[in-house]
This record gives sequence, C-alpha cells and structure tokens, in this order.
Amino acid sequence: FYIPIATANEILATATLDASAESETMKAYRARALTSRAFGYYHLINVYQYPYSAANKDLPGVPLATEETLGQNLPRATMEQVYKRITDDLDEALRIFEEIGYDDTVAAILRARVALVMEDWGKAVSLADDILAKYTLVSKENYNNGFNRIENVPSLIFGFKMTADNCQTWATWCSQMDPYMSGY
Repeated sequence: FYIPIATANEILATATLDASAESETMKAYRARALTSRAFGYYHLINVYQYPYSAANKDLPGVPLATEETLGQNLPRATMEQVYKRITDDLDEALRIFEEIGYDDTVAAILRARVALVMEDWGKAVSLADDILAKYTLVSKENYNNGFNRIENVPSLIFGFKMTADNCQTWATWCSQMDPYMSGY
C-alpha cells in the first residue's frame, strides 16, 4: 500500500503547488489522491495493528508519509494519528468532490467504513443514507434476471463492464475475476 500512497503524495504535492492548483481538474486529482491515500492507510493500519478503540488509540500504528515528508525515514505514528490522517483526507476529498460537482460515492463509502471502525455511528449512518439515496434498489424483475449485466442493476455501486476490448489477454483483471475465461 505504500506505493499507491507514495503516488498519491506525489500527485498531492503537484496538485497543491502547480500554477493550475485551483482548476477543476487539479482539484479532482487532489480529491482522488486524498481518497487513494486514505484507502492505503486504512488497510495498512488494519493489517498492522489491533482494531481502533479508545484503549488502542495510543499504540504504534504505521509510518505516516505525506506530500510534506516525501523521501524521509519516518517513525510509526500512533493509531489515533493514522486515523486522523485518514478522516482528514477523506473529509477534504468529500468537500472537494462536492465543490466541483464530482461523484463522491467511493470516498463516502470509505469514510462511512472508517466511521464504523471508529464507532462513530451517527457519521456512518448519515454517510450511508446519503450514499443509498443516490441509487435505486433493484426491481424484482431485474433481481431475478441476475447480476451479470451492469445495466440490470441500478443499485450497483462498484462494477466493471467486461467487453471484448478490455478483457482480451491474460494477466488482466478479467482473467483473474471471470471464472469462464481461461486466465488464472
């Protein structure tokens, strides 16, 4: 996860210092990079430390590399510092996505998940309600048709439409995930 975090930090350094930092495009890059970095830290802290709790918040977590600390050898931050970085990154990403009118569903889902882990029930419910309000539940007819076509599932948040153009070779996402392809 540190490679995607490093990439996100490089994007954040550029998206902040660049002359066009206030452009919609650079703001979108910044929001996506913040979401990506939060995703990386969320998974790292869950792999290398106990679950978040008031009793565990002062335990050593993982080193926190940011755009300001590129290339430095860093000590482990506490769990509380890591979760603060995660929530700050996601809250800023959500603010930027709203400001520029981009879909914030991925960042909101991750923020809701982090709120659940941190036992911030009100925040988790609020974010989940906002997310669910954007999607129509699957009708009985479409439910019975199965989930093999993205067009049939309006409530699908994460999906990948496999076509002949994007799933032709071995070592693709499709070859690993599709049981009917002759991939892995």
